Amino acid sequence: MATLAAFVWVYESVAQDDALDLLNQLITLRLARAESRGDKQRLHTLPALDAAALRLREMGLIVLDSSHADDKLRAAIFALIPQKQLEQDVATVGSLSRDEDNYYEYLLGGYAQVRRFLPQLLRTIVFEGTSAGRPVLEALEFLRTLEDNPKATSMDAAPREVLTPAWRQLAEPREGSLDRRFYTFCVLERLQDGLHRRDLFVTRSERWGDPRAKLLRGEAWEAARASVCRTLDRKPDATSELAALSQQLDEAYRRTAASLPSNSDVCIERVKGKDRLSLSPLDKLDEPPSLTSLKERVASLLPRVDLPDALLEIHALTGFADEFSQVSEADARVEDLALSICAVLIAEACNIGLVPVARSDVAALTYARLAWVQQNYLRPGDPGSCQRPSGEGARPHPFDESLGRG
Repeated sequence: MATLAAFVWVYESVAQDDALDLLNQLITLRLARAESRGDKQRLHTLPALDAAALRLREMGLIVLDSSHADDKLRAAIFALIPQKQLEQDVATVGSLSRDEDNYYEYLLGGYAQVRRFLPQLLRTIVFEGTSAGRPVLEALEFLRTLEDNPKATSMDAAPREVLTPAWRQLAEPREGSLDRRFYTFCVLERLQDGLHRRDLFVTRSERWGDPRAKLLRGEAWEAARASVCRTLDRKPDATSELAALSQQLDEAYRRTAASLPSNSDVCIERVKGKDRLSLSPLDKLDEPPSLTSLKERVASLLPRVDLPDALLEIHALTGFADEFSQVSEADARVEDLALSICAVLIAEACNIGLVPVARSDVAALTYARLAWVQQNYLRPGDPGSCQRPSGEGARPHPFDESLGRG
């Protein structure tokens, strides 16, 4: 019962890690496919967009030409480009031009796939987060309620704080109405972003857990505070540290603002209605001849070693191959067993099979010997089956964990 309880405790974390890894891969794949499809579609529309833009350019040249009187400007434009053609060009530019760098609208093709796992995911995995992840948590809770009570829950009650401007254009095309499909993809995309930023986490998880969980707290932190602060050369009082950092930040801002007008490498550009700081690229610094010579010298001193030689040298230094035992725990009575084990490890790790590493002229590397070692020391297809000695005489080995995981 104790072993079963330990298994459940450990593998709950493993299962949640695997589920979140798959979720992360799925969202990434869907976004990549949508972007690829959008790029292809945009390439198909470029000829029509270019033709319309060139005609509108001709109209702009006429407007900018001072030789045309203002009262005769429209007549001059329509004499060059028919009015109906201009109306079509304006509509073409409006429909094909994009003010966003995403292709979220092409995600709808994968909504059926999302519906296969989303209900179970929302009911099984409990997400938590910091204050920055609160909008996503509220949206996830709403989707969970929507799955449990679809008739009693309306999309009008969905939290809208999770919607970014790009998603709002698709999920809320009309004031007050929400598209459930785009809203769901928005929440999933924000969920992935929150998991990567660590604003969202799952308590029973190793890879996606709370990054603050292993920090010292309470009495343990108070006992270690003085030594930690002394090691990091920091004051134990957070107020004085924050005051010093605030002063440094204020001085840096004032220094930057004062030098901005005379700094030719920095400018503020207006992009899509927002101010954006633009920095000129750094000048390339050529490597001095001394550095080039040093690199060549170091490279010439490094020996060229094949992978089998490197593995055998590690065995000579550590004796890790001697720690393997048969599945039946019987003692091996063959010579050069370590050489055979290293050969099988290379074949397994490189996924090349035994034939490339087998040699008929070396007894330890014959195909029959390698197949016997693979069967008795490394079971095929199970790189985690390296057998270790057990009992009173067993001793830990520094290579045990890395070899046990292949």
